Amino acid sequence: MDTSEWIQNLSTFASNIIATTIVYPLDTIRLKTQLNMPIDYKIRPLYKGYYAGILRQICYSSPNIIFYRNFTEKYHDTYNKSPSFMYKILFSGLSGGIAGVIGNPSELLLVRSIEDTSGKNIFQLGKQIYKQGGLKSFATGITPMTLRCSAFNMGRLSVYSETKEWIQTNHPQYKGSVLSHGLSATIGSITGMIISNPLDVVKSKIQGQENTMSVQELCSSIVRKEGIKGFYRGFVPGLMKTAPHSILSFIFAEQMTILYTGKELL
Repeated sequence: MDTSEWIQNLSTFASNIIATTIVYPLDTIRLKTQLNMPIDYKIRPLYKGYYAGILRQICYSSPNIIFYRNFTEKYHDTYNKSPSFMYKILFSGLSGGIAGVIGNPSELLLVRSIEDTSGKNIFQLGKQIYKQGGLKSFATGITPMTLRCSAFNMGRLSVYSETKEWIQTNHPQYKGSVLSHGLSATIGSITGMIISNPLDVVKSKIQGQENTMSVQELCSSIVRKEGIKGFYRGFVPGLMKTAPHSILSFIFAEQMTILYTGKELL
């Protein structure tokens, strides 16, 4: 790995951690809404589970972008052209699925941290999860998690890349600009949320401590009690968290990469 790649990867990790720190309370609201939990709007309760949230950025969000960048760069090196939108969808879905598998334990810890009322830290919660059934317990909810991450990525990263390319091709004065990165991230995150929110609701409920139902039983229960709108529980706070997170993380990552390497991240 050359210096440029190290800078790109470090920029990705740093930008995701910075963005998460800023918008984390919105993630707490999203999860509590999905889990039908009361919300305390004070600062400390809103940052409950923060370290699990940072772990998720390290294990899921950052590798997700790194995988996607590697797939698209490999395609460009092989064919000497940018991948088509269909290939971007394929690469983003694949990278999201892989990162979803890697990041599932951190997502599980985040959900349990939000639910916990005993004051346990993530190490104690991890030990508790392990006691429930060994290492396989950390795979709880891995199927909807993987599908959710893949679906979200297919909307977010592919649309981000395609939108940014369109803006910079048709309006070259905005190449490498904060405006092109921010606008592309906004459109991408909205698309990703619309596609993936139903899977996110199912994932959160399965990873909750009180759940004993299968995916099929849980989906039937949601439809029976709330109808289709039940799958979009937490959509507004989720979007309020996801859009700013995407905007901030992409802007930070792209601008840091441009600053140190002279080229964009994606």
